[in-house]
Amino acid sequence: MRNLDKLLFAILAAVSIITTSCGDDNKNKDPQPVVVQPTKKELLIKEWKTKALIYNGVDIIDDPLSIGYKNGYYIFTDSTYVAFHVSFSHSGPWEFQSNESILTLDPDTPSEVNWTILDLTANSLKLKRGAFVSGNPTNIEWHLIPKQ
Repeated sequence: MRNLDKLLFAILAAVSIITTSCGDDNKNKDPQPVVVQPTKKELLIKEWKTKALIYNGVDIIDDPLSIGYKNGYYIFTDSTYVAFHVSFSHSGPWEFQSNESILTLDPDTPSEVNWTILDLTANSLKLKRGAFVSGNPTNIEWHLIPKQ
């Protein structure tokens, strides 16, 4: 009988150790919120307005020839854009290229323009491209902010 008591005591001790050590240690901890970063597409899709138009390192947004950019605004939707300038508007498709580092306006058309994305956040869109103006190479940066 004494051996049976020892055996029952050993079984009870083992069961109590197993059940207390297998408890959920995270029961009383607050779960950490999951932060989901918006995609580049989600960041782009909104109305934007020009903050700066930099031509070879000089901001020309106040130049009379840039008034269409200064007073214009741009709407990007899921796959199209509309540009509203002072005297005209233009629309067409857009897409990302090169691992979302290039924004292409009017892809696969004679009007195609590729902009390198320098910065794209909820509050800033900065684009850059090279171009030839009057046969001379130029660098153009276009800085936009959300239209409010």
